[in-house]
Amino acid sequence: DVAVTGVQTCALPISLTVAGIVNRDAPRLYLRNVYETWSYAQTDETWEEIYTKEGMVSFTVISDINQLVQTFNTFIKGAITYDASLTYGNFTGQSFRWQGEAAALLGGLTDCIPVPVGNTYITINKPTTVEVPDFFGTQAAIQVSAQLAQSSHPWNNTALTAERRYLAWIDWALANLLPRTNPSKFYLREITDWAIQQRMFQLNLAGTEDLRFSSLPDVKAEKIEQVMNYMRSKRPGEIFHVYGWMRPEPLVQWISAYGGSFHETLLSNLSWHKVFPINPNLTFTRPSSNGTGWKLENKHYVLFIASEGDAGNWVVGFQGGAWQSPYRGQVPMGWGVNLHMFDEFPFMAHYYYSSATANDGFISVATPLGYAYPDVFPSSHLNNAISETKELMQR
Repeated sequence: DVAVTGVQTCALPISLTVAGIVNRDAPRLYLRNVYETWSYAQTDETWEEIYTKEGMVSFTVISDINQLVQTFNTFIKGAITYDASLTYGNFTGQSFRWQGEAAALLGGLTDCIPVPVGNTYITINKPTTVEVPDFFGTQAAIQVSAQLAQSSHPWNNTALTAERRYLAWIDWALANLLPRTNPSKFYLREITDWAIQQRMFQLNLAGTEDLRFSSLPDVKAEKIEQVMNYMRSKRPGEIFHVYGWMRPEPLVQWISAYGGSFHETLLSNLSWHKVFPINPNLTFTRPSSNGTGWKLENKHYVLFIASEGDAGNWVVGFQGGAWQSPYRGQVPMGWGVNLHMFDEFPFMAHYYYSSATANDGFISVATPLGYAYPDVFPSSHLNNAISETKELMQR
C-alpha cells in the first residue's frame, strides 16, 4: 500500500508509526513523500516505480489518515495520546512536536499509534495504560501511562521551559523504556518508521552549530552517553549502529569511541526496504568486474568516487539522483556505497547491482560499517569490527 497522508498535524507521526509496526515481518505500507531524503526529491516516487516494475507490487493508494488506520487496525492495539501543541528545537530552524515523538517511541514498543489528545477524527481505542514488554531480554513487562498529556507527568510541568520539559521526558524514558529497546541500534533525531520497526530508543538531541564540539551541551551529551553505555553493556565488544544525524557532525568520532558506527538516515520507508524479499541465493556480481584482459600497468591510477557513500540518505536517494541519469555508464565511475545499508536493505543492493553498467563500479567507503572512525574504536571492539567488515566486503 501507498499512504499519501494529508495535512493533519497527526498524519506524520501516525503514518510513520503504522509503517514501522505493519512492516515488521512483511512489506505492507509504503509512504510517499512523508519524510523524503534531502538529496533527491524523487526518491519515493522512483523506488515506487522500481517496486512496481521489478518487485511486481500492486499498490493501493490511501490518502486519508483515518482510512490508513482502519486499513491496518488488526495490527494496532490502541493509541498513545499526546499534546500536539508542544514543540522544541535544538537549534535555529528546527521545531518538532516532542510529545508526538515520545508517543511514537512508546507506540513502537506497544504496537500503538500516537494520536493527539482530543482528536476525534481517528477512530481508535484510547487506553489509560499500556504494557511495555521486553522483546530483547528477560525483564518483566511494565505498565505505563498511555496518556502523555496528563498534567501529573513531570514533563508537563508548565513552570519548566520547553527544553526542560523535553529533557524530563527523556529522563523518564531512559529509566523505563531504554532497558526494553533494541540493544544494538538507536535513533538520534526526528523519529522514523525505521526506528519504530526496529524498536529502537529514540532521542532528538543536538548542538546549535554544525562543527563546534561545545555547542552540544553537557546535559544533552550525558543522555546520549547513557544510551551508548546501554549498548556497550548489552552487547560487549560488538559494534552498535546509530541512525539519524549527529550535530555537530565531528562528534561522530565520539560515537565511534564508544564502539558505534553512524548512518545518516533522515528519511522514511526503511522499514519497507528492510523486509522486501529477494532471492536468497542472489549473487551480487558487478558488470564492471566481468571484463577480460585487464592488466595493471606501471602507472598511477586515480579513482573518482561519485558520492559520500557512507551517508544512508545518499545510498537510498540514488546517489543524489545521479544513478537515474541517462548519461550514467558513459564514463567509468566508482560509486561510493555503505555496505551496512546494503546488508540491511537487500532489495536496494539488488537494484544497484542489477542496473549497473560495465562502467559502474562500487567502492566501499573508508569503513564498510558506515560513517565511523576505526582508529578510535575501543580495542575491545576491533575484532568484531574487522570480522564484520571482512564479511561484508567478501560478500
